[in-house]
Amino acid sequence: MKRSFKILGTAFLILGIISLAAVIALWLFFPAEYVRDKITRELSDRLNQDITMSTISVGFYPDPELAVQNLRVVDSPSAREIVSAEQVRFNLDVWDLFKRRVVIQDITVTAPRIDLARDAQGAWNVETLIENVRSGEEKPEPAESVSWIECDTICIEMGFFTIIDESLGQPFQVSNFRASIDFKA
Repeated sequence: MKRSFKILGTAFLILGIISLAAVIALWLFFPAEYVRDKITRELSDRLNQDITMSTISVGFYPDPELAVQNLRVVDSPSAREIVSAEQVRFNLDVWDLFKRRVVIQDITVTAPRIDLARDAQGAWNVETLIENVRSGEEKPEPAESVSWIECDTICIEMGFFTIIDESLGQPFQVSNFRASIDFKA
């Protein structure tokens, strides 16, 4: 009986040491401001939109995570806000932190607001975004490799969706929606 308690105690000690090492690795190798700037730059480059976020914090329970507050995506040409979210949580893979890589296991978006608008001339506020995604042109390689970004799922909680068509004069709204996208399935 004492032997099984000893083995169980050793296992908990090892798990505690691994957790502590992950926390230290996250603080030392990936300071919050560095990660915020890197994520903002990567998203801005991929979407060719202005991306802002007010703060980024690091959490450690139950898994290491980065939490971004007040994320905003603004269409550059029209200066209209397309997407905003109160909070976006990036849950991280502990084992890859030891390899000095940040691998995002899943993303949870809380209270996003998606605003699509069409002006009287028929132009949508997301046209630039869609053109950039659809163009298929090879973009120049970024100076830094982006292989550190992987994502399995994206979950949306308490979402709000609005379509405003100025030519029709009627808004369409969907509130309190939830969605989940599984990229591995």
